Amino acid sequence: MANRSHSTVDLESALSVMQALIHEEAYPYPLDQDVAILSGRMRAVRDSFIWAPGQVIWDDPVFMQTGKGVSILYQKFHRKLETIENELLVESAYFVVTERGVREARMLHDKGVKIRVLTNSLASNDVLAAHAGYAQCREALIEAGVEMYELRPDSVSPTVVEKKRLPVVNPKPPCIPRPSS
Repeated sequence: MANRSHSTVDLESALSVMQALIHEEAYPYPLDQDVAILSGRMRAVRDSFIWAPGQVIWDDPVFMQTGKGVSILYQKFHRKLETIENELLVESAYFVVTERGVREARMLHDKGVKIRVLTNSLASNDVLAAHAGYAQCREALIEAGVEMYELRPDSVSPTVVEKKRLPVVNPKPPCIPRPSS
């Protein structure tokens, strides 16, 4: 694209032309204005974060392929559930729950822990099997006190799943059983 090297003078000239065009065409995003306001807003957002330690855990892909061994993710998650005191937030595009998960959600809710889950709706999910696994336990989770939110493909905000709006395919669908570990 460039047939020669460009100098600092070339850069300054191009910058001058661009600034003139922005000024003439009433560019909608003022570059030199409101920097202090923008910086203040960015600091306010940063300062509103709740900073906390975190840990990334994952299962070895070999386990996922063979199903042999024990899921590290599953073990650590269930150990963590024992220490939760106030709130559990879960965001998972492919949210699948076992009977044990529903029982533990009910126990946490009974202890006063607020549980909220965001997952894909059927319309926004590209893996039907994953959604089917979640849909089997959706009603049981809501009855256990879990606030369920599903992300719609046409929305920037999730939709609250309400018990009265649940489709009834099988009135008491079983949750996915999981071998005890």
